[in-house]
Amino acid sequence: MSRLEVQGLSKAYGGASVLQGIDLNIRSGERFALLGASGSGKSTLLRVVAGLEDAQTGDVRLDGQSILKVPAQRRDVGLVFQQPLLFPHLTVERNLSFGLNLRGVSKREIGPKVDEMLAQTGLGGFGKRYPHQLSGGQEQRVALARALMTRPRVLLLDEPFSALDAPLRREMRRWVVALQRQAGTTLLLVTHDQEEALAVAERIGFLEGGRLQQIGEPEDFFMRPETLSVARFFGGQNFIEGVQEGKTVQTTLGPFDVARQHSGPVTLTFRPEALEVGATATNSFQAVVRGASFGGTYRHYELDAGTLRLVWHAPPSVRLAVNETLRLHCPPDACWTVARGQRREDFY
Repeated sequence: MSRLEVQGLSKAYGGASVLQGIDLNIRSGERFALLGASGSGKSTLLRVVAGLEDAQTGDVRLDGQSILKVPAQRRDVGLVFQQPLLFPHLTVERNLSFGLNLRGVSKREIGPKVDEMLAQTGLGGFGKRYPHQLSGGQEQRVALARALMTRPRVLLLDEPFSALDAPLRREMRRWVVALQRQAGTTLLLVTHDQEEALAVAERIGFLEGGRLQQIGEPEDFFMRPETLSVARFFGGQNFIEGVQEGKTVQTTLGPFDVARQHSGPVTLTFRPEALEVGATATNSFQAVVRGASFGGTYRHYELDAGTLRLVWHAPPSVRLAVNETLRLHCPPDACWTVARGQRREDFY
């Protein structure tokens, strides 16, 4: 297990900035996901860590030692892409043994290691098959197994499941978590899929426009977003402008007590499922139902509250008609604020 650090990393293509001063500290043996939309810079960051791209400024360190000038093949990291990229002319066994052969491991040692990996990955009996004889999920398992054969200090995954169908993606996520726990390898996953990041990672970093917007545990991004882009990416739909003093925000809907202190202009946000029926001294408002639909585990209501359009995800048992009026409130610990025109650090 190894600690991976990225310090002040910047990268540009033809004058266009892709990464801007990235600082990242991934703990030894941790599963970390770098999440962001297409074009946010996440795959570029992964390629710099792997040694496939150079950086303009900054450093990449493994266990405190810089690897920025170490050739890719000597960085002791495993890398798996969206496509398996197996050697089509080699059997599964020979694909798995390829890295060990390059390192000069004897055939007598390689055989048991390959057999052990096939058993760990549920590929026993597939060793003599060629890649074209495997399903998509089996191919990706072989690619992951091959990356782990040399026991890399860090395993880098670049959108490894996006080409698979939804049920298989879920199965592969569970399998990767189990295999990583068994191997104890530090893991960095790059993905645009929120569900994938939540299923695999112990911590997440959200990247937008080449900058890290927030780093934290999965629930932090839902309940404690540090920027409006984070709130929107993780399903936020309710945003109200206001002015905060201490833990109270004055808005056009009245005062709202919130979870953290601040002073100045803010945007108040709360999740659609946080609203409850009823009136309180603060944090409550009257709304009119303008749209309704059934979402399976909830009922989706579009609400007019003054001049604002808000969204409420109510329990399925709650049935309201369009144009019906009701009063709702949001508990203070579910209300979060983001400063307008200021940095996230201004909260701390």
